[in-house]
Amino acid sequence: MKTTVMAAMADSSMGYLLDVQPICLHSVFNSAVNIKADVGLITLLSGKRSVLPRSLVLDQGINFKQIGFKEGMPVRFGKDFIEIANYIFDVSGAKKINLNIVMHLKGIKRTEAFYSNIQKYALWVSNIGGGQGLSVLLSDDRLAGSIKGIYGSNVWSEFIIAKVILLLDTLSHINESFNPACFYEMGRALAGCGPGLTPSSDDFILGILAGLYALSAENRINPSLVDKVIGAIYRGVEGNTGDISTHFIQMAAKEKLFADDIIRLIKNLYSDNPDKIKQSIRLLSGFGSSSGCDIMTGIYYGIQLPL
Repeated sequence: MKTTVMAAMADSSMGYLLDVQPICLHSVFNSAVNIKADVGLITLLSGKRSVLPRSLVLDQGINFKQIGFKEGMPVRFGKDFIEIANYIFDVSGAKKINLNIVMHLKGIKRTEAFYSNIQKYALWVSNIGGGQGLSVLLSDDRLAGSIKGIYGSNVWSEFIIAKVILLLDTLSHINESFNPACFYEMGRALAGCGPGLTPSSDDFILGILAGLYALSAENRINPSLVDKVIGAIYRGVEGNTGDISTHFIQMAAKEKLFADDIIRLIKNLYSDNPDKIKQSIRLLSGFGSSSGCDIMTGIYYGIQLPL
């Protein structure tokens, strides 16, 4: 007998299931599964999770490993459902969430509240996030610092911080000149660095891209230039890191799609409500082991590029 589980929310780009050819389960975790399809990855998330690009959030908590889901299992899509083994995930009543960051940030402007918020943001991320991952770069001595405390005395320590600093320096000059090969090399050099399912450097890049879109929405950088820079970075990342990281950076670069919690955090940074910012930081801090903090560190530097 089949068990039906309702989806509570879905990325609005998921309205084309009949046009997608599923292949099999790509990866299985306690609270998420990734489906390999001809269009890339599609994610099912256990209840009360942030909506991610190309994802469905179920209305109840499910431990996918405990119910027996395994990599390689066949998957079937219908008009309003996804079928895996003895489970049918009904999408028909799911609330559709638009995750296009450009649409959400349209018309944003910097006020005194923004400058006040950004001055406190680094401390909030460090305190609430517990100093995970690359959030060590939020400290005042970041340029001379080391991340050995995070990764130990190994090749990642100085390698990651050197590449991050070089990327930030290169981005700070994009209004002066644009060299696609340079940004391609930055993406390629930084992709896949560090531990984790989505390595810290990839999450940092995702945050940088979100920050660039915010600068574009403010008209501090020409939107077409931002698209070119982001496209070049993505081409450097593609093929040089894992499938899951590539998926999220591809969604950001090609479709301008980000997790709803990332979009909400950036919108709140332009508001006069510090409590909402702190709540967004708490939610993002729960992404992976350090992914949320790595993304938030990227946002901090991306949104403040000295242009």
